[in-house]
Amino acid sequence: MPTVRKYESFPGDNKFLCDGRIMMAKNIGTFLANLLLLSATTILFFSFDAVYLAENSSFAFPLVGAVLCLFTYASLLRTAMIDPGVLPRATSSEKDANISENAARLASGQCNNSYAQSSIRMLDIQGQSMSVRFCTTCNMFRPPRASHCGICNSCIENFDHHCPWVGNCVGKRNYRYFYLFLFFLSSYGLFVLGAVIYRIVLVSRESDKKFPDFLGQIPSSIIVCGICALSAISVVGLCLFHTKLVATATTTNEDIKGIYGKRKNALKNPYSRGNWILNILQTLCAPMPPSLVQPRDIDIVAEEQSCTEEVV
Repeated sequence: MPTVRKYESFPGDNKFLCDGRIMMAKNIGTFLANLLLLSATTILFFSFDAVYLAENSSFAFPLVGAVLCLFTYASLLRTAMIDPGVLPRATSSEKDANISENAARLASGQCNNSYAQSSIRMLDIQGQSMSVRFCTTCNMFRPPRASHCGICNSCIENFDHHCPWVGNCVGKRNYRYFYLFLFFLSSYGLFVLGAVIYRIVLVSRESDKKFPDFLGQIPSSIIVCGICALSAISVVGLCLFHTKLVATATTTNEDIKGIYGKRKNALKNPYSRGNWILNILQTLCAPMPPSLVQPRDIDIVAEEQSCTEEVV
């Protein structure tokens, strides 16, 4: 009887590669386009601009660029290829128990005979009453901060958002790598932009032609400069936005919904450590939580069902 691993019977819409070692979203076209653009810009920079600057200015330009490039690729691939914090769906017995409990609450009149109200539970978190909702797809009450991603078709713990640029959801297990990707991509892009502009200045001093005629001598620099300038506007802005979220221990999902705020009756963030430094350390330096779905583990339930079907 062949061994059935959990990723082979996974009910969500994620894509698994390398025998379950890599977990991504189903549609990764935008991620591949992002990777292609980053790679093309990197190749142009190191093939022309970095070589010129190393020969005519300082070897620090290709060296610093290589370090930033390495960290950018590492954080991008780490974000894209690990379990973001998918929550396992309820088993058959858990599903029946949850449905029975909801029906009992409706029958007792606790929820004013409203299914919407029966699918909500209130939890006390650090003295505040917060609601958790029942997911009809995963057949379970989602823990606080979790949300169901319609693209991956799974509930994600500490759901931030689904990012097509990295080809994955961003959640509890990969948010730190996503933030580091934004930080290093911003640093790398600004560094390359500055280096290319410096090369253009050096070439203009050496050339007999006036601006903009001499630009025809360095077409690769113009292309790289344009890509970096346009990308920096959005990437640096996004990095600053997520820096604010990290410092306040807030997710993008919570920020969009305005769950925490300064209004009179607004909830206070129970996950904040009360200090922006501690919040940053909590996000970036806390131990990596284990994957709850364990895609490479043997799926005992699926194997039992397979055995039953073979017997029948």
